[in-house]
Amino acid sequence: PADFRSLRRLGEGVDSDFDRIRMLRGYDHFFPVDGWRQNILTEVGELRDARSGLRVEILSSQPGVTLYTGNRLGGGCPETKSGGRYRDYEGVAVVCQGYPDAVNRPEFPSPLLAPDGFYCQKTVYRFGTFR
Repeated sequence: PADFRSLRRLGEGVDSDFDRIRMLRGYDHFFPVDGWRQNILTEVGELRDARSGLRVEILSSQPGVTLYTGNRLGGGCPETKSGGRYRDYEGVAVVCQGYPDAVNRPEFPSPLLAPDGFYCQKTVYRFGTFR
């Protein structure tokens, strides 16, 4: 359920028996970007909606991505723009970022910035259609 090398429905994995997915009631997982190279914009994912034919391609210079499937949106979230309330799984977030705990893991890409350093990352969300 954590293999996203090809397109598949997120809902299939949310209902899986994979320990961490079951514990979190969905995805809230970090994925390293295959073939990541520092400062190079790389395609990191794509979301599609079969009903509308809309898609979003995600490109980033960050070394990883967290996928969150709105597992706990119900109850405590702010109101929607129309005054309603969100239910669990009524959203998905793809967050491009550095590796969690990278400051303590020398084998991960370093998130540290020297006092005279320059920090620049880019994430592009490219919206379109498919079919």
